[in-house]
Amino acid sequence: MINEKESIPKESLHELLFDDWSNDACCGYTLMALRNLQLPEQLIDQILKEMRYLFTDVEVLRARDYFHGSAR
Repeated sequence: MINEKESIPKESLHELLFDDWSNDACCGYTLMALRNLQLPEQLIDQILKEMRYLFTDVEVLRARDYFHGSAR
């Protein structure tokens, strides 16, 4: 959550408001990738369940930064 002392860069705010992003699309990409790798369906279900949990618990910008390595 952003407090009064923090601000979102203009380009990030634009991405959050206008990108064609959705959690369902992200899950769809992930599901396609996992099935392409021929992982067991039980494992795929566990991964998607964890992703849905993270969607509610982690902010988009934090997830993006984690992907790009700054949160590792």
